[in-house]
Amino acid sequence: MPLPVFAGVPAWPPSALLVVVERLRQALEERYSPERDAHYAQNELERAAACYALQAAGNSDLAFNRFWPWDNPIKRHDRTQSLVVAGALILAALDADAMQTPA
Repeated sequence: MPLPVFAGVPAWPPSALLVVVERLRQALEERYSPERDAHYAQNELERAAACYALQAAGNSDLAFNRFWPWDNPIKRHDRTQSLVVAGALILAALDADAMQTPA
């Protein structure tokens, strides 16, 4: 059942809210921001999102380790959380792109 976000606005599905909440957690707890994310120059956010999506699909780490953009290893999650993190990383990449694009 979709959760209402604001009165008079169509409800969002719970899955979309999970992604938004994860993005907020990344910002508040891990101190990631569009300004910080805009410094990534080699598609790191997109590559990390793809790795989490592959993890959710049940691929072994060997299938995507060479694409993982950072020195620290990918965090292990269940299928749902891997998809949520992938979605949040895609939002981060979009936000970083918006920082680079003049209004």
